[in-house]
Amino acid sequence: MIIKKLEVKGSGKETASVKFSGLDVIAGASDTGKSYITKCFQFIFGFEQPPKQIEQSKGYTHLEVTIELNDGKQVLLSRELAEKADVTLTELNNDNLVTVLKPNHKGKPNLSSYFLDQIGLDNKTLVMGLESMKPSSLTLRIFEKILLVDEERIISESSPFGKGQNTERTLETSFIKTLLTGEDDSSILACRNERDSKEKIGRKIENLQEFLDRFFPQEKDRESTLNNWTLLLTN
Repeated sequence: MIIKKLEVKGSGKETASVKFSGLDVIAGASDTGKSYITKCFQFIFGFEQPPKQIEQSKGYTHLEVTIELNDGKQVLLSRELAEKADVTLTELNNDNLVTVLKPNHKGKPNLSSYFLDQIGLDNKTLVMGLESMKPSSLTLRIFEKILLVDEERIISESSPFGKGQNTERTLETSFIKTLLTGEDDSSILACRNERDSKEKIGRKIENLQEFLDRFFPQEKDRESTLNNWTLLLTN
């Protein structure tokens, strides 16, 4: 997947565009719009908030990004520069077929599913916490971290991945593993279900213990009845 061109448009405004070749570095003096370009990409890839307006961007109302997919097809992403606006995808090599996509991964159809399916990474499960076994879906917002590297991350002395706090660090590590191996952490779901099942059985046994302590005060009767119930629950 190669980003070919970014454009911002507005009524009565000359279209402003930047072209790309696949691996590009945007350089320039301060206050010339470098960060604005990065924010435009983040917005077209699913951020809710549009890029903060700068002097040069006044009057521009729409953002367009042309992308070439792995099979050579080109698609045009278009989004109004407004909070939570949907994304319009036009397949330029398919009679300009138009699809409206949700910018986040919760709605259907959505931007994440479309692009991750193009590279074989749709429906992948990541893990956000090892102890909690909390799962998370791989989304385009997470993938964006390797598509765009801003100035702050370029000058950092450490890796931009795996350095976050708690769940962020675990999520990034899970993402890199999935990206390199193709194997996600969907097995965490089965492990969590097994843990939850054992916890439920444990709570049932505790409740039975309280019941037996109350209604079967004789030690012999309590132990015998508890053993029978425990065998019943675990089998």
